[in-house]
Amino acid sequence: MDENKDKITEELTENEALTEDTQNAEQVAEELTEEAAQVEEAVAETAEETAEAAAETADNAEEAVDGAAEEVTETAEDTAEAVTDEAALSEIEAPKKKPMLQKTIVISLIIVCLAAVAAVVIGLFFNNDVTGTWHLVRQVEVSGEAATSDEAGNKLNVDYYFTFNKDGSVTSTIGTVTGKGTYTMSKDENGNNVINMNMYDTLTQYFLNGDYTVEYSGNIFTGKKMKFTMADNAERNYEFESASYKAPELKREGEFEKNDELVGKWVYSTGEFNLIYEFKEDGTAAYTEQAMTINPYTYTPINVDIEMRGIYSVKDSTVTISYYFLEQSDKDITVKADGDVLYINNYPFIREGAATPDQLQQAQTVAAQQ
Repeated sequence: MDENKDKITEELTENEALTEDTQNAEQVAEELTEEAAQVEEAVAETAEETAEAAAETADNAEEAVDGAAEEVTETAEDTAEAVTDEAALSEIEAPKKKPMLQKTIVISLIIVCLAAVAAVVIGLFFNNDVTGTWHLVRQVEVSGEAATSDEAGNKLNVDYYFTFNKDGSVTSTIGTVTGKGTYTMSKDENGNNVINMNMYDTLTQYFLNGDYTVEYSGNIFTGKKMKFTMADNAERNYEFESASYKAPELKREGEFEKNDELVGKWVYSTGEFNLIYEFKEDGTAAYTEQAMTINPYTYTPINVDIEMRGIYSVKDSTVTISYYFLEQSDKDITVKADGDVLYINNYPFIREGAATPDQLQQAQTVAAQQ
């Protein structure tokens, strides 16, 4: 019995020891769990700090790279400017390396350009040349029958348009009638501009022939003007204004009907004069007289060259040419077509380029016998 008691006591003692060991083991496990949690938290914090440090390091590295790139770019630009400045300085400091001929050419080109610009400016703003179209109003005497109510003292203001060309030719136009002539420019002993007019056109009636001193004034803003003065004749002084010619409008009665037999340019030519009619498909016409005559004032030969432009209509054997002189007027001619010959008022006009001199002579002989 005592042995059983002792045995039971011993087992109880062992159980208590096991219980204590179990408790100790559980306490150790709890302590290990806390330490593991602390370690895990420390590891997490360390990892986060390491990541932040790495990100900051990357940002700093990127900023450093950008800064370095900008610094390199600025350095390159500064270097390029320094090289350019140095090159320019070298050119300035060493002019002997450029040939003098090149400088002379450059200076010459600059002078030429400046002169051209100056000429253009002077030509646009100031008048110093006769070339161009000029308007002249001149009073001419008219008969009592021809005068209208607004023509005081049987005088009529006539609008002339003179066009001076650079080749020395000049035209005078009233309405749609134009006379042609020539002119020359020179200087007198005082350095004044002098123009010599030589023309006959039945329009000017010789009034503009002779030598005139020419004066220019005005500009594009106030209007360009030109004055002709004849030293020994105070009455022959004329004032012109720069202008543009515009032909007056011609009015037609009814519709135009084309006549194919008439269309073309027709010429009657002798050794002394040429007469030319031209009829176009659109109903316009022109008549030209070319002849040699004597100037009644200077007794020198001059060329007559007059052109009358207008419109035409055909009725039976009559052609009516309408033109404008002081007013719209008509010129009637009779016509008869025979191939390349057109008889106008019984004179044989040959189609331009269609007849030989012998054919023309034969046609003229036939016309003279009629």
